[in-house]
Amino acid sequence: MSADVSVLEAAFDGQISGPGGIAAFFELADRVRPSLDDRGLYLLHKGSARAYGILGEVERARDEARRALELVPDDDYCTRLLASLDLEGGAPVFVCLRRAQDLLHRGDALTGFALQSLAECNAMLGRFEEAGAYVAEHEAHMPLRTELRPRLELMVGDAVAAEDSARAVVEAQEAAGGPGDAAGSLAVLARAVLMQDKDPSELLGKLEDWLAPEDVRGQAQLRALRGRAAGDEALAREAVGLLEPTEYLNARAEVLLDFFAVSGEGADRAAALYEQKGNEFGARLARELLERRH
Repeated sequence: MSADVSVLEAAFDGQISGPGGIAAFFELADRVRPSLDDRGLYLLHKGSARAYGILGEVERARDEARRALELVPDDDYCTRLLASLDLEGGAPVFVCLRRAQDLLHRGDALTGFALQSLAECNAMLGRFEEAGAYVAEHEAHMPLRTELRPRLELMVGDAVAAEDSARAVVEAQEAAGGPGDAAGSLAVLARAVLMQDKDPSELLGKLEDWLAPEDVRGQAQLRALRGRAAGDEALAREAVGLLEPTEYLNARAEVLLDFFAVSGEGADRAAALYEQKGNEFGARLARELLERRH
């Protein structure tokens, strides 16, 4: 392995928590690109795909993942990344369901994500019994629990169960990997605490320390949760603005509902985004919130 490829691998590993993060990765990638062999170019496109996803530039992330797959067609990481961009982005639920069923048969390395996707899609369709079964399969398959269970518990309004589940996940992920792996779970934990009218300030301070500055979804959620906790309309509006240019439909709808909680505005737009995704449960929740307010 060449020295340039080794340095690029280190920069990929440091995208989330390393010095310079994503900016350092892109600077290095531009500098070493002319000297890279196919292995190095694959790593460059793979790293760029993840970086653009974190930045919220979904189409560029897809392009880079596809370029990586042209070099390594059986690469599980970029296959999973493309499916994740669809799940979190603008692809309708029925497309994500079809993709997840396909990935179940593509090898053990993709099974965990496929089960996660099947759980989330069924939950979006209001099929919580089926979703729960897929959550159990997902947890049995994964070496560590993820925030999937507490996120679905929050969807159905069981914040107490979500707090217990998310706290266990955060503790396990901290012990195993550190902030980069646990930030998403910590955000779920903070939301579960907030939904019980408890103070999430300590958790949100920790989340701020853990998040990469470029993580557009994480930073938006941090502002939305802080805005909702403090009744700060301007901060919640800032969260909405951060995500507005992105394709992340569910995340955009979620922060709009946080904005609605402090301003009385945005639930109609959240319902429209959920409907665009095919998230029937989310759209129904947003409409019910709007009707209760009126």
